[in-house]
Amino acid sequence: MPQQPAMAEGGSRRWVRFSAVLLWILAISALAGVLLRDRDDHLAATPTSTPRNTNSDIARGPVRDPNAAANAAVTQGPLPDFQLTERSGRTITREDLIGKPWVASFIFTRCMSTCPTITRQIKELHDRLETADCRFVSVSVDPNHDTPALLREYAGNFGADPQRWLFLTGSQEEIYKLISNGFRLYVKEMFGKERRPGFEIAHTNRVVLVNAKGTAVATFLATRDSDMVTLRRILEGKRPMPEPGKYGPISAPGSTEPAGDPADVDSDISDEAAADVSPPVSARESVTRTGSEHAAEAAAHSASDASREAPARAPDWVYTLPRINALLNGTATVLLAFGFVAVKRRNIATHKALMLSAFGVSIAFLTCYLIYHASLHSHTGSGSTRFEGTGIVRPVYYSILVTHVILAAAVPFLAVVTILRGLRNDIERHRGIARITFPIWLYVSVTGVIIYLMLYH
Repeated sequence: MPQQPAMAEGGSRRWVRFSAVLLWILAISALAGVLLRDRDDHLAATPTSTPRNTNSDIARGPVRDPNAAANAAVTQGPLPDFQLTERSGRTITREDLIGKPWVASFIFTRCMSTCPTITRQIKELHDRLETADCRFVSVSVDPNHDTPALLREYAGNFGADPQRWLFLTGSQEEIYKLISNGFRLYVKEMFGKERRPGFEIAHTNRVVLVNAKGTAVATFLATRDSDMVTLRRILEGKRPMPEPGKYGPISAPGSTEPAGDPADVDSDISDEAAADVSPPVSARESVTRTGSEHAAEAAAHSASDASREAPARAPDWVYTLPRINALLNGTATVLLAFGFVAVKRRNIATHKALMLSAFGVSIAFLTCYLIYHASLHSHTGSGSTRFEGTGIVRPVYYSILVTHVILAAAVPFLAVVTILRGLRNDIERHRGIARITFPIWLYVSVTGVIIYLMLYH
């Protein structure tokens, strides 16, 4: 009988060691899985694949024949007929849009790249041109996912007037044909390892100005403020509508030509951006150029656009760190929960092992967190990732983020004091501070995972 407590204590210690080893094996295995998956994705990428973190304007026409695409980009006739479904459920055709100029943009609701920026630019036009006689048309490039109901919710988040701002979906075949053969712009659905949540479609960042007769007359880069200023001036009637026949960028990106009328420049954009606003090329100039000159010009525009649009990127390993951080936060949550259960059952040895493991995981998280933000800032100039959610989710996200950051700053100090008191067998003082440390530490670990999911998925 006297040996039973010793035997029980020995069994408990063995169980503690086994549990700790098992948890670390699971954590390391999951971490290895994340790293190996990213390595395979990197090896599978080809030089012609679209970078997953940007939707680039990398083509102006059918990709089969670059020269034909370049020529087509400057000789545009009326858009072909189409039948697409508006968010209200009604059918919209090309004829329904005749009579007023309109601006076409291309987005999808689950996009985590440039779509929110494009839609916000259109919203600014929509709000500032309330009395202008024009319309805005956002076409989903992900029609298999974007139902009219989803587009209604998405449009509602931006306060889109259903009479002035249409959101269209339909069959993927018809939409892709309209974008590629009608607007002469780029769109491609991603598959396999290139397809990631929020980056299912690669598409142009350009919006297209269509005149009242249904002919596309100019494109504007939605991610460049100066282009959108030029577009607004045209819709306000302060700058002439481009003539049909010269379809492409209204201003040569990177042009050294001086800006046209000073009224073209808004006071709310920088001088550098204003310098990018240049007059449109006349229809006569377009006619007198040869096809090869058009092709060379379009290729130069495309290359310049790509260099301007492509954001600076950190090495691929940097982008694996957010997932690793989420994994570490999740592991800390599990260890904390089991540690709490252990102390409630008076299994002090197990409690001690689990809480020390949780502290080690949290230190690993803090290290990875600092490395991620420092590396991201070093390579891109920005140490954070912008949250692109809209509607009620934005205040929810920022409420969680602010409380997470504030409490996370306190966790290392609280945890160290709590652990030291426990190791010194200062039980009463250990329990007193543990009642404060535990809920804060658990909240920080859980919300770390939630923030990752909201920000990246």
